[in-house]
Amino acid sequence: MKQYERFVSLVLLEHQDGKISLQLRDDFPHIGHPNHWGIFGGAVEDGEDGMTAALREIEEELAVQLNPAKFDLEPNKQHHFFHYPVEHEMASAKIQEGQRFGTFSPSIIQQGSIEGHLVVPSHLDIMNWYWENNR
Repeated sequence: MKQYERFVSLVLLEHQDGKISLQLRDDFPHIGHPNHWGIFGGAVEDGEDGMTAALREIEEELAVQLNPAKFDLEPNKQHHFFHYPVEHEMASAKIQEGQRFGTFSPSIIQQGSIEGHLVVPSHLDIMNWYWENNR
């Protein structure tokens, strides 16, 4: 079995109309999937659990504090992919990491390319799994 050197927490920010907020990642060669659209999130740091990392990453990337009680969680399971039902939280969002963010319908995201930039393939797989299991 492959040993993973690091874990990530991703937060699917889904608006009431079903649209998803994505980040256009920076175009730096030293990061994974530069210049791609992706789900917000990032690496779990030493001493953090997945939830703490998810909350920290959103605050770092968007200057937004999410309400941890709104995360969809199942008891006794460790989560690193979180769904968050957005209400008003994104109204004050300011991109802190990445080039910009946008909000897109599932049909646009599923094309695999938005505005000439690819969607991170593993993130597209996660979103497709989510839509297949939650519609």
